[in-house]
Amino acid sequence: MGHLTALKLVRTQVAQPGFMGVFQPRHALRAIGSILADRPLAVSYFVTNRCNFSCDFCEYPSFNTDKKRELSPHEIEQMAKKLARAGVVVVAIIGGEPFVRKDLPEVVRALSRHLLVQINTNGWMMDEARARAIFAAGVHLVNVSLDSSDEAQHDAGRRQPGSFQRALAAARLLRDAPKIARDQCVGFESVLSARNQHQLGAMVDIARELGVRIYFQPISGGHVEGSLGGIDRVSDSIGTTLHRLKDANEHVGTSRAMIDRVATFFRSGRAPDCGAGRTMFNIDAYGRITRCEEQKKAYGDLRDLDVDGIRAVCELIRADTKRDGCDTCYLRGRGDTEPLYGDFHQVLETAEDMFGVSLPTALPTVLELPGVKGAMRLGLGAASRLGALD
Repeated sequence: MGHLTALKLVRTQVAQPGFMGVFQPRHALRAIGSILADRPLAVSYFVTNRCNFSCDFCEYPSFNTDKKRELSPHEIEQMAKKLARAGVVVVAIIGGEPFVRKDLPEVVRALSRHLLVQINTNGWMMDEARARAIFAAGVHLVNVSLDSSDEAQHDAGRRQPGSFQRALAAARLLRDAPKIARDQCVGFESVLSARNQHQLGAMVDIARELGVRIYFQPISGGHVEGSLGGIDRVSDSIGTTLHRLKDANEHVGTSRAMIDRVATFFRSGRAPDCGAGRTMFNIDAYGRITRCEEQKKAYGDLRDLDVDGIRAVCELIRADTKRDGCDTCYLRGRGDTEPLYGDFHQVLETAEDMFGVSLPTALPTVLELPGVKGAMRLGLGAASRLGALD
C-alpha cells in the first residue's frame, strides 16, 4: 500500500500540455491543515476482500468476502465527503483485488471528487477498456504488484502461472491509456524480502524499460518471517542499495525518509512510534474504521459517523497504538506519511518529488515564527468547515 506516492510523471506518461492535475491547491492546503492539527491525511480502503489470487504472503482473501455488504458507489461518495471534511487527502484502494469489482470506475469517480485516489492491483484483469475507464474516472496513481525480476519466482509467490507477464502487460496498458490530467501515473509496487533483496536493480530496470515508477516497501514482520524468507536474512545494506538506486534513477519512487528506516526495520523487526490514528487509518470492506491493514478491531462504522465522530475515533486509535506499542510493520502508508508530521522540510520534498509542486522554500521558516502555525491552523480549519477544501 501507498498513500503519498502519486509522484511527478515520467515523461512517457505525461498527458497533453495544459491539462490540469488531479492534485489541486485544495489538496495541498488540506494536507497542511491536517499536519498542523495532528490529524490523519491518508486512509487505506479495502474496497473488497475478494481476490482472484491466493498469494503465499497474503491472508486478506480469507477474511469475510460477503459481496452484498460491500459499500455502493453512493455510500462511498458520502464517505469521501466526510473524510475530506475531516482532513483526509489521499485514499489508497486496496484489497483483495480491487478490479474484481465491476463498478470500480464508479467507485473511483465517487472518491476522486473529494480525494486523491490510488489503486494497488495484481494486474491480472487489466485490459485496454479497464485502463481507459480507471483514468477517465480520475484515479491519480495505479500500482501493479511486482514481487521479483524472476518470472518463475513471481508466479510461485502469487500461486498463479502467467502472473508475471500479466503484470508487465498491465503496466503497459495503464501507461498507454489516455489520461485526463497531467499527473496521472503508473507504477510497480514491490514487497521487500529476503527472496528478492538481490534483484532490486533488475526490478528497477524493468520499471525503467516500461517507463513507469517502482515503489519498494517492507511488509509486516510476521509475514516476512513466515513466508518471505526470514526477516533476519535481509541484508543491512538494503537501505544503502535503495538510496544508490534512487540517486541514479528517477524511476524509484520510495521516499528517502522511508528508505532511511527500512534497514532498521529489517534488522530489528520493529518500527517504533506508529502513527495510526495520527497520520493515517484504515477502512475495511464494509465501511468500518480500523487501525490499519493488520489490526482488525472495528472502532465504528464510517456511515454512521459525522466529522467529529471520525476525529474522535482517530483519537481512540491513537491512544490504543500508543498504549500497546504496535510496531511490527512498516508499510508504505507509514513511510509516506509519518515523516511529514515531524519536519516541514519533508513537506517541501514530498510536494516536489511526489506531486511535482514547488512550495515556497521559506515555508518551514515562516511556520516556525511565533503565532503562524496557530493562525494557519485556525484559518484552514475554518475553510474546511465551510467546505472550501472539499
